[in-house]
Amino acid sequence: MGATPAPRGWDQLFRTPGLSGLLQLKLTDGQWLVGLWDRASPLNGLPGSYAAGFPHPQDLYLVDTCVIDGDGAVITDDSGHPKLTGVAVLVRWEQVVYAGFLQVSTEGEP
Repeated sequence: MGATPAPRGWDQLFRTPGLSGLLQLKLTDGQWLVGLWDRASPLNGLPGSYAAGFPHPQDLYLVDTCVIDGDGAVITDDSGHPKLTGVAVLVRWEQVVYAGFLQVSTEGEP
């Protein structure tokens, strides 16, 4: 079958060029976290989002997080854009029960 550069679904998703979106995570403590996945456009002088790839332990750095309600739904502003907290986050994969990805336009449209 041969070697593949992305042996896990995780690697395949996060190595997609130009990918931008919202990553919705349900954590092992029952809380929801929604973060901005954007490698191309660092915010506030911080590096862009990053996911550790195979063979390293899986973790995520999300450049910003969204304001959400208790069910993990994103709160939007009057223009329909996600409200951001200005807080970056680092998450270990062992903390994640569920992960969903919503691709968004690179033009800032949700």
